[in-house]
Amino acid sequence: MITFRAEKQPDGSVLFTHIESFGARRSFFGNFVNWLFFKALFPKQANWELIKQDMQEDDANLKKILEGNQ
Repeated sequence: MITFRAEKQPDGSVLFTHIESFGARRSFFGNFVNWLFFKALFPKQANWELIKQDMQEDDANLKKILEGNQ
């Protein structure tokens, strides 16, 4: 699931945020599957710094698009 949020700032710019969620959610089965994949079977497979960097780059690029500064 990806959630997008944009807030207009007092100076006229736009603060843009997006949140990415991975895996099934809000059920015992979903929590178990997330634990199984991300904690038990593949704990070192996910490069969380790379994911964080990608999300920051996405935010910056989408902010430029929304503000018209392509």
